[in-house]
Amino acid sequence: MQLRSIQTQERILQSARQLFAAQGFEHTGVHQICRNADISKGAFYHHFCSKDDLFLRLLEDWTESIHTQINQRFDHSTSIQEGFLQTSTSLKEIIDGSSNHLPLLFEFWQHSIKDPVLWKKAVRPLFQFKAHFLELIKRGIKDHEIEVRDPELIANTILAFSFGIIASSMLDTQQDWGKVSSYGFSAFFNHLGVSDL
Repeated sequence: MQLRSIQTQERILQSARQLFAAQGFEHTGVHQICRNADISKGAFYHHFCSKDDLFLRLLEDWTESIHTQINQRFDHSTSIQEGFLQTSTSLKEIIDGSSNHLPLLFEFWQHSIKDPVLWKKAVRPLFQFKAHFLELIKRGIKDHEIEVRDPELIANTILAFSFGIIASSMLDTQQDWGKVSSYGFSAFFNHLGVSDL
């Protein structure tokens, strides 16, 4: 991709980030995104098929950022359990950094649920996180750090717990969700030590 094309695409993404944060997904049109980015509709459609396609790109960038943060915690950990505990402790940072994204994500999910193809793309990040957690758990099993019979069940449990913490953070912004998450993961891993899961 040529430099000018990359710059145009970045202006579209930046414009969409600003407008989606200010107005929401449904109340932001392609025309507004183009006007705010100072580009033509033709330039927009050269880079993105639709507003949905643009949002999916933003979602991909956001989830990649979260994956990077999670990987950094695990890279500086001596065990799988410590990696999950460090990630849970820093969940507040992840939530704070995502505070504008979460309501948009829920709005987009509501929008996309009517279209099975779009819905599958919209929820793909959840399954990517589950796959990532599963890979980490299998690594812990291989390294004899944890013993579980059903790693997929554990990955699903971690995903559900994490998603519950994130959703709860939208409802109660005063709570220290990093502390709650850390406590939950500690209890969870302590249980794994004596469980036959």
